Amino acid sequence: MKRTAFLLAAALVALSISTTTPLAQESIPTGGISCGSADDAARRAGRAAASASDDWSLDNGGLDREFSGWIYRTPEGGYGYTDPVGGSEASADPRDLLDPNSPPGSPRLRTGEEVVGAYHNHPSGGPYDNEHFSDDDENYGEHHNVPVYVRTPRERNLRYDPSDDSTTELPEGSGGTSCQESDDELGDDESGWFGGLFGEPHLIPHDGGVFDFQAAGEFIAVQTPDGDLTIQARFEPYQDTGELSVMTALALRMGGQRIGVYSRQPHVLVDGRDVRERLGGANIGRVALEGAQIELNAGDVIITGPAGDRIRAIFQFDEFLDVYTALSPTRRANVSGLLGNFDGVREDQFVTRNNIVISLTTPDTAEFSRLLYREWGDSWRIAPEESLFDYVAPRNAASYDIRNYPRATRSAAQIAADPAAALAREACAASGVTERLLTRCVYDVVATGDERFIASYQALHALRTHRYIGSPGASFAFANFPADAPVDLLGDASFVAGALRLTPASGARRGGGFAPQPLALSRGFTSEFTLRITGQGGISDSAGRSGADGLAFVISGQPVNSLGQGGVALGYGGLTNALAIEFDTFRNVHDPSAMHVSVNRSRDGGDIYVDTQASIANSSAIPDLADGRPHRVRIDYAQGRLRVFIDNMSTPVIDTPLTLAQHVQLAGGVAWVGFTAGTDAAWEAHDITAWSVTLR
Repeated sequence: MKRTAFLLAAALVALSISTTTPLAQESIPTGGISCGSADDAARRAGRAAASASDDWSLDNGGLDREFSGWIYRTPEGGYGYTDPVGGSEASADPRDLLDPNSPPGSPRLRTGEEVVGAYHNHPSGGPYDNEHFSDDDENYGEHHNVPVYVRTPRERNLRYDPSDDSTTELPEGSGGTSCQESDDELGDDESGWFGGLFGEPHLIPHDGGVFDFQAAGEFIAVQTPDGDLTIQARFEPYQDTGELSVMTALALRMGGQRIGVYSRQPHVLVDGRDVRERLGGANIGRVALEGAQIELNAGDVIITGPAGDRIRAIFQFDEFLDVYTALSPTRRANVSGLLGNFDGVREDQFVTRNNIVISLTTPDTAEFSRLLYREWGDSWRIAPEESLFDYVAPRNAASYDIRNYPRATRSAAQIAADPAAALAREACAASGVTERLLTRCVYDVVATGDERFIASYQALHALRTHRYIGSPGASFAFANFPADAPVDLLGDASFVAGALRLTPASGARRGGGFAPQPLALSRGFTSEFTLRITGQGGISDSAGRSGADGLAFVISGQPVNSLGQGGVALGYGGLTNALAIEFDTFRNVHDPSAMHVSVNRSRDGGDIYVDTQASIANSSAIPDLADGRPHRVRIDYAQGRLRVFIDNMSTPVIDTPLTLAQHVQLAGGVAWVGFTAGTDAAWEAHDITAWSVTLR
């Protein structure tokens, strides 16, 4: 292991920081936080570097590599860090991230932020004393006149200050208790769950970053190899400027159906027909299609697919669309198009249709434009036979195919020098657009002369605040279940006498009931419900009990559109990316008793366990749930613990450490919740008579 630190990948330099190339290729340089002190940011950065180093080592046969970056002061007065990236001497030096015109001893990033420190981790192994600073580290700090921070293999945080030649060990703390997630940041913690096309237009790949793309034509934004999901985007010139375009239409194939979304009415067509026909002429409503669901609102439409993909198109004053996509976690590294391949790697997101990676590192504006629009962009143009769009004669696919666009572009510096820039900046800031996206907002307003484009940034801010495409469901409570209760029923489930009956008292049945909208569960929740089990019959188990099989409370990372197996699997066995808390009433092989509660998880991303021996936690110290009486259950999840209470609300029957995101991939921090139940050769009726979920 070479002990020369601070070596970063060239692609990061080109795509994440550099402003020597046009605005179109800028990305936002941050580790996703704003801290109250440089030391807090450095502790966070050191942890991120060590984690990145560990991941790299696992993928490379145990070899060691340092990861490093800069600590900087934010425009708001906080502190952040550039993303940790590993490199080699054949790669790039982080000095490439610095403004070459910075005064000596006062380094700044190319994007203008003041550098207040440098950081890296010391991997374990090698012949060096990695618990202390090396001469190289100290020389580096002295050269740039900034403190150097290091995270050691023993998880110590050290700071070398060249101003007084001192070395200090920082307290570990929480890694920065005064650190908060940046409000206007598309850092790695956020960018991995959504992509987008907004404004005039800016594209957000699923692997992060933001870039401009003023092409005109119809393009593939997202596609899967098997054609299960295809999203196409139409860009048209805006205001005859020759330099701007906007997205005017979206077309997709999802669940076997063709759906078109347009900036002007009729906004949504399904297989060529106005979706309002399915709503009795109404402009608002929900339509269930074969394998997809459309939620039409006054200002947007939300489309959900069978795999959990969600697309939101916002109608911006009937002139253009802002579109955001949240792909199912199962799509990782299995998509392509303008929004990238969703593999978690930013350096390879500009890939042509024939799988050639395009490097946008040139400072030459003309060459950059050729690479972006001709080499990369044109490869994703659709052929007429590929089109999913609807056309009004005499227009067709060729009508929108404009190859020599944009004819010109203006740089960020040219926009900033425009007399209208100051007023545009005031308008953007007054509307809540903060520093990280302010330059782009000003660009849009000045270039178009229209302050209405600020609405796109307000919508993006709301999206990142909710961390969900659309509005997540809120806390709810059912004192009972009328026939029109907003619960999605599956299988043999029904509403009977004010109860949600998951299965009737007959053999070989399975049923489920789920809240129709996902909920933001990652911060914690409490779910309370009352269950009642009656009508036992059929064979007896090894304990001599009749009746089976029980019910489960299920948390799923995607919509549950179909049930798992019945019987011993209680309707959830076979679900993937899910966690189940089962209330089992029949003793099968490996069950601890006839009556038990168990927390069961998915197996390495596959089907969920139904075997109690492999559960996260289980308990037989519970009441007889099949005695025909109502039993009150409370499930609490908060601060890394799961507690389950039955009848006695002061003493949990299960109290176990659990981090939900380790067992369920939460796209945007949300999940679907509900119940399943099953019967087989023995049976009983499984009723939920009341249910509430309270979000933290």
